[in-house]
Amino acid sequence: MYRNTRINFTKIAFIALIVAFATSCVSEKWTALNVTERSLSFPPAYYEKLVYINDLVIGFTVDSNAPKEEQISFAYEGDKETTLFRPEDDPKCTRYTYFYVVNLLPDGRLGLLKECNDDSAATIYLSTNRSIFAYDWHTGELEQLVAGKLTQGSNPKFYTWDPNMTLGVQETGPGYPGTVYWINRDGISPMDIEIEDDGLIWNLKDYLEGNERTGAARHPAWSPDGGTIAFFATTYGILEEPKPKFNVNYDLFFMDPATSAPKLELMDVADAGKIVWSPNNEYLLFRGCIESRSTCGLWRYKISDKTFSLIKEGEFADYIWITNEKIVVARNIDLPYRDNQIWEYLFAE
Repeated sequence: MYRNTRINFTKIAFIALIVAFATSCVSEKWTALNVTERSLSFPPAYYEKLVYINDLVIGFTVDSNAPKEEQISFAYEGDKETTLFRPEDDPKCTRYTYFYVVNLLPDGRLGLLKECNDDSAATIYLSTNRSIFAYDWHTGELEQLVAGKLTQGSNPKFYTWDPNMTLGVQETGPGYPGTVYWINRDGISPMDIEIEDDGLIWNLKDYLEGNERTGAARHPAWSPDGGTIAFFATTYGILEEPKPKFNVNYDLFFMDPATSAPKLELMDVADAGKIVWSPNNEYLLFRGCIESRSTCGLWRYKISDKTFSLIKEGEFADYIWITNEKIVVARNIDLPYRDNQIWEYLFAE
């Protein structure tokens, strides 16, 4: 009896040790940042994009109920109302001209996606052309950055450039499947690059070549120093019918543009969103859920030691770095997301 009791006690102790170890590993996966927050005063609206120009935050709103050419407006902190953003009225776009704000380019201009419907085909989808433009906020001058048409796909198509703006990466847009491809002044070209993830392999050019059952790649972000392209990839769609859905798991990859060899950096971020590099190349911002989707919000990932910290739980439409210690975010309030709020977060280690 004593022997059986001792064996049972040993088993219980061993199990308790495993549980304690597992619990400690989970608790050490991430930490909560000490964040000082300040609400910024912007006119009531739903802000989809934020940029920082001349020490000022500019928020861009989207009103899907307005006519296509009047859907985008902007505001500065302290404004009482928004101002219509309409860089150009292109006469060739007989049905409408629409500009979507993508991000701030390395040269300080505003990166735009132009959507032009020239009524040249039987359907709006077929007669709509999309192109990449740079917009000088001070002079209002527009410059087309990529020749020719972009691939068809969901709008918008996020893109990112190297510091010299000679080569960029663009995604085909939200949805499954999908991919990222090269862009430059002459046009677009597929990435002939294999991704190995979760024991499965696919090529980033597969989607553009019309292959079925491919993985998906999204949210490319080129580091400020030009040395790394970060993006999220998922194997969802390879073994199952790729239908749009929530709760898809993504893995974070880093790729040296000189070697074009993607390397797995971080695993299992559900519903992963936009990646933004810090000015000093040491941190990433992204949104998503971890620990079996138990914690969802905005995260800061420290590259040097592969640790990440929760900035704030919730849902975020956009977020930008102001300095290495300060960010500004557009945080969603509640459904149905007609309005959201703009906040400044200051980190303290």
